[in-house]
Amino acid sequence: MQKMNYKPIEIESLGQLRDEVKLQAHLLKTDMKDELHKLENDWRRLITPSKRVARKSAAEVKTATQQLLKTIQTGYERIKQSLPS
Repeated sequence: MQKMNYKPIEIESLGQLRDEVKLQAHLLKTDMKDELHKLENDWRRLITPSKRVARKSAAEVKTATQQLLKTIQTGYERIKQSLPS
């Protein structure tokens, strides 16, 4: 079985970014709130093990996880940038 190459620190720093954005969520515009809601669904997919993982190869899981991490990170960063300083 192939070892996953993403580091726990990536998920930890992504979690910190998520917490910052959620803390200031009340300041978001409606479209950003919609994006935050979608990102929250992605976040749950990332941190919740799935039975589907068992049916996929390690390479497929790694690729999907890396894409999900990037999607979530990009989304949270975009929301954070739209917040007032």
